[in-house]
Amino acid sequence: KELSSFFGSCSRRRNLPFAPAARPAANLAKMDQASLVAAVKQMQREDPVAKEQWWAYCDQEGGGVRDPAKHEVNYLHNFMTQYQQGVRYQAQTSEYTPMLKELQRNSQSFKACWAAYCETYGGGKYDPSKHSKDFVIGFMDFLGQQGAMALMGSAGAAGG
Repeated sequence: KELSSFFGSCSRRRNLPFAPAARPAANLAKMDQASLVAAVKQMQREDPVAKEQWWAYCDQEGGGVRDPAKHEVNYLHNFMTQYQQGVRYQAQTSEYTPMLKELQRNSQSFKACWAAYCETYGGGKYDPSKHSKDFVIGFMDFLGQQGAMALMGSAGAAGG
């Protein structure tokens, strides 16, 4: 019943993602962690905007941990309340994401290098959209440095 009360108020504003809810869910404050976890999971399944917002909220406020069961009641409650009030987070993706995905599809050596870099410096997250612009630029800088060193080494050996 608590979930249906919450989702009833959210669904009324689905077409107005930046508008505050018509009325707050009265029972939200009474929900325990299991109910809040179920509510966040249901939101993600039923509403693409809610899923995007949960991911952005987790990336900015929760260290990138997107599993609702791994968050405290206050964290979950804050997200649900803010979402219902029309608060929106800007997803932090890089404009380089499409290029990185294309390079991974077309070059196995690039894909392996990206995976190794992500494993070493990115917490094992391989999807470029899950990394900040600074992380992606750091990767490109790393590639440039490695490429320059390799080319300088091969030019010195060839010109010797």
